[in-house]
Amino acid sequence: MASGKLVVLDRTGVLQPPAEHSLAWVADALARLSNAGFTLVVASNEPGISTGDLDLDELEGFHTRLSELVENRGGTVAGFFYCPHTDAEQCHCRKPKTGLIDAIELEFATPANDMVLLTDQRCDLLLAEATGATALVVLTDQGHNTQVNYQGADLTTCANLAAAAEYLLAHY
Repeated sequence: MASGKLVVLDRTGVLQPPAEHSLAWVADALARLSNAGFTLVVASNEPGISTGDLDLDELEGFHTRLSELVENRGGTVAGFFYCPHTDAEQCHCRKPKTGLIDAIELEFATPANDMVLLTDQRCDLLLAEATGATALVVLTDQGHNTQVNYQGADLTTCANLAAAAEYLLAHY
């Protein structure tokens, strides 16, 4: 399969590295994918914005830092999409509802069935089922929990973001 697939990454857990890894380690994996022709997009639920637990400037600062680190390695993060709502707000953009993927489809003229969702969250697995996207589970602490409790189709899992990048490079 040719490179050029669109990879949608969840921020929490997948892009925020555990204590033993730095954000530079994350940027290394993302740059490898970008430099191989993958389009990288971040899509995340950010209810902390609505509740006041997360400042929008803090989130955008993370996006800027990540973009700069990936760009310093010759790669690109093509876009950042997020839902600022809580479950109670019943919006269309909060995953597993399809609003974020709908927006990504429009922005990148790419159907969901040509996307890989790189995640550790159950909501993204449900989103993949709803849209026809492929899901790849990163086994963070949350990813292990998702793997154990998910009742859907067989899951493809990777130990960490670097292993997920290797998997994508080998299979797409």
